Parts: sequence; structure tokens; C-alpha cells
Amino acid sequence: MILAALFAGYVCLTPPAPRAFVVQRLAGVYGETPRQTRLKSDRVLVELFANGDTTSWSLLMTSPAGLTCLLSSGMGWVAIVDEKT
Repeated sequence: MILAALFAGYVCLTPPAPRAFVVQRLAGVYGETPRQTRLKSDRVLVELFANGDTTSWSLLMTSPAGLTCLLSSGMGWVAIVDEKT
């Protein structure tokens, strides 16, 4: 059974929780660390966390109030290096 929560107009795979709790859980359970961060115009933070060894990844969204939810997750993450830099 999949439960989803509506959060800032997006469907989340988990209920919203404090960002610090979610980040600690991703690091402790999955070994995931931040890889990309973007601040949307509505002050919503979108972040990609990943583990380069296991290739697991998680896409998070955090509201201005500090609540975070999981938008998506999976396996097979690969870092792409821009050769121009």
C-alpha cells in the first residue's frame, strides 16, 4: 500500500517531517549526502541526496517552514561531470 501526502501542491511519498530529521535519516540509513540544491521562486527548497557507492538517491522538497517530504527515490544514481569546468 502506498500512502501519499499533498504538500505545497506536490504529492509526497512520505508525510512531511522536520528537515533535520529527514537528512539525518538519509545519512544514517542510506548513506546519502546532498548532491544538488535548488531554491524555487516560492522559497521551496528542492534537494537531491545520493550515495555514490550504493547508487541510491532521494529527491526532497522543504517548505519555508522547515518541513520536508520525499518526492521520489530510487537506485542507479550516477554523477555526471561537466568536462567544461
